[in-house]
Amino acid sequence: MKNYKLGQYEIEDLEFALSDFEKQYGIHFNQDELNSIKCVEQLTEAISNKFDYESSSDCTSQQAFYKLRNVLNKLNTGNQNIKPDLELAELIPRKDRIQKVKEIETELGFELNVLQPKNWIFYSAIFLWIGVILLFFFHFFYALILAIFNYYFFGFIFKKGKEFKVSTVEELVNKIVMENYFRVRRTSNTINKIEFKKVVLEWFSDRMDMDKEELKSAKFI
Repeated sequence: MKNYKLGQYEIEDLEFALSDFEKQYGIHFNQDELNSIKCVEQLTEAISNKFDYESSSDCTSQQAFYKLRNVLNKLNTGNQNIKPDLELAELIPRKDRIQKVKEIETELGFELNVLQPKNWIFYSAIFLWIGVILLFFFHFFYALILAIFNYYFFGFIFKKGKEFKVSTVEELVNKIVMENYFRVRRTSNTINKIEFKKVVLEWFSDRMDMDKEELKSAKFI
């Protein structure tokens, strides 16, 4: 595949995605390190090298699936035949979904960040925030009041969201591995570097909304 050169906006998206990854995984790149990286493939390699753990070739996705399945069975989700293609909406009914997800998170030891409000609420929030930004140019005081209201109102609404961000158990497992790679491994201080670099690429692809193969071959300069 021909190497793709990232545009300015795509580079900014990548910088935001990298910043989020650093916070999520507790690592940091200084400017000298970043200046020496010329493409996404080098970036995924540099990120994996930040984790000086014992090498292991076992499959993290498989371990994450078994761990999630055990938790779901322990909490008696109502479907003991849990397979990767099982729909989450079928597995966890909407009525008690928020509480059930919290229980799953407690058992796993980390947040899933898997629920959201209905799409119309999400897009309404975006529309209103755009309106707030525009209003700042004309009436600062009213814009400030509306911004405060939006912050608390939609913050509350988003916490009460019951719609899944992903559809199946398999998609949830992939999300868990991407965001909590070491926490779901059988031995947390080990790493499968070939696998982990794919996980890192998935992180950037997801947050930049870019095709993985195109992103993998992308250059910065």
